[in-house]
Amino acid sequence: MDKKTCLLIGRFQPFHTGHYKVTNFLLSLFDELKVGIGDIENNSFFTLEERVEMIKMLTPAKKVKIYSIKDLKPEDEFYNSWGRYVESAVGKFDFVAGGPDARYLYTDFLSINYPIIIFPKRFYKISGTLVRKRITDRDSSWEKYVTPDVKNIIRDSMFYKRRYQQ
Repeated sequence: MDKKTCLLIGRFQPFHTGHYKVTNFLLSLFDELKVGIGDIENNSFFTLEERVEMIKMLTPAKKVKIYSIKDLKPEDEFYNSWGRYVESAVGKFDFVAGGPDARYLYTDFLSINYPIIIFPKRFYKISGTLVRKRITDRDSSWEKYVTPDVKNIIRDSMFYKRRYQQ
């Protein structure tokens, strides 16, 4: 029997308990999970390195591989076929999964015949936007939306320090 692989696409700004729930659900269905981190040049919140560390702390290394997915510019070869670019960057996979905010990206994957799994917000009841807003507002309730390990990474981040050490 062939191993089945799913690609989970997201920004993971930060990797919150909703992402954790989705990741565990996908790991229960697939033999391997590839995590594609998008928006990698945007360090105004969490750096790529911080996001990778968050994911690595909470996922089994044997079943999860992490990839950075750069934002394409009009002059890039795959600009008009983002799905093909991702495919070339991460290798073979069988399904694509993500949240509803990235639905415009899924068109590219559907056009090259990848099945799509979209998790509605009600599945995980949290968003990175909410976590970042609460950090920005110095509202400590953000902590309940991340695991203790991720909380420590966030507290060490420049994003957090800019908000709390002013």
